Amino acid sequence: MTRAQRRRLRAILFPILAVLLTLSLWEVTADLWEVPELILPSPLAVLGTLQEQYPDLLPAMAGTFREVLEGSALAFLGGLLLGIAMFYSEILRRTLLSYIVLTQIVPKIAIAPVLVAWLGIGSGARLMIAFLIAFFPMVINTVAGLECTEKDMLLYARSLSATKSQIFWKIRLPRSLPALLAGLRIAVASSIIGIVVGEFVASEQGIGRIILTSAVRLETSVTIAAVCLVGVMGLLLLGVVDAVERMVVKWGKAD
Repeated sequence: MTRAQRRRLRAILFPILAVLLTLSLWEVTADLWEVPELILPSPLAVLGTLQEQYPDLLPAMAGTFREVLEGSALAFLGGLLLGIAMFYSEILRRTLLSYIVLTQIVPKIAIAPVLVAWLGIGSGARLMIAFLIAFFPMVINTVAGLECTEKDMLLYARSLSATKSQIFWKIRLPRSLPALLAGLRIAVASSIIGIVVGEFVASEQGIGRIILTSAVRLETSVTIAAVCLVGVMGLLLLGVVDAVERMVVKWGKAD
């Protein structure tokens, strides 16, 4: 087995072992100390709840998943375009940066009722909450990525009479791909938080609503089962982003 294969095997094996160890400790703790299920249901109890509640959980999960994709796409495109504009316009950067930072300082749960009043109880309010949380890292990472291009490379391109457009597409954009994809990773994770929080206050369905209602009813196993599904969704989406990053960054380096 080569060193690369061993490294790849460790990357797969260690997370699996960590999950199994966590589940084992959880099961032992719940059984050994006889913790009431109301406080800490065992993993087997949560698994049983997943089997019983899947007719309700799966459709709710599908709706949340769709809106997370939409929120991530909006944050990525909006943050990318605004970041490019701010990079090329110092006036725009100085004008908008304070407002962008302000959107991150204000707790989103505090302005959620206002967004519901403006946009109604529907996907619009939830997507806006997700966008407000997720677009900030895309803006910052876009500007930082475009700024990190080596000066020697820019000087060489300008000496060859390269236009701003050519420099952007051939040099700046490929070199900024790691930062852009890092921003996308954060945006995806933030979108999940935004959509679930939005479902607390602006939805009659979705996995966030199930988490809220089950917590109010003290159905702890349902709450934990729904939270676990959100975690699985996040891991899957971040895995897709990582796969895209490996492919795209190779293109950027080759280009």
